[in-house]
Amino acid sequence: MAFEPNYEKLVTSYRKTLTTAQAQVDVKLSTVDASEIKTILCSSAKSHITKAEVNGNVVNYNGLVNFQVIYESVTGEIYGLDYTAEFMDKYTDESGANIFMPIVMSEVVDVDVNVVNSTTISATAIVENRIDAIINENVSVLTSVAGENVF
Repeated sequence: MAFEPNYEKLVTSYRKTLTTAQAQVDVKLSTVDASEIKTILCSSAKSHITKAEVNGNVVNYNGLVNFQVIYESVTGEIYGLDYTAEFMDKYTDESGANIFMPIVMSEVVDVDVNVVNSTTISATAIVENRIDAIINENVSVLTSVAGENVF
């Protein structure tokens, strides 16, 4: 009793998390008009990805971190500093997945601001980058079985 299975090729796509990585972005900020720092009032940092591309099994991505610091000088004036730093990184996928489109997300998880000297501020952001991808996969699907006495 012989039977012949019939298959169709389907291309499926699904989203998969490839990795989560952290990066450290450091900047040094000079005060406005060389004013001396009395105290740092507040600080923040936000990050986002500007470009992501896939080359074979390597995902290259670039991003920006925007630092903002508000401080009070010894003379009582309030100043704000704003600086944008660029970062870049890459991820090599060893699983052999067919990456169709990378999706890279970035988030600042920690900001540390210190006064280096009376006119310089050091800011450090820990950036967490999550890399997801749309994966394409070819699947053979059994559509019918033909032959004698096949139920």
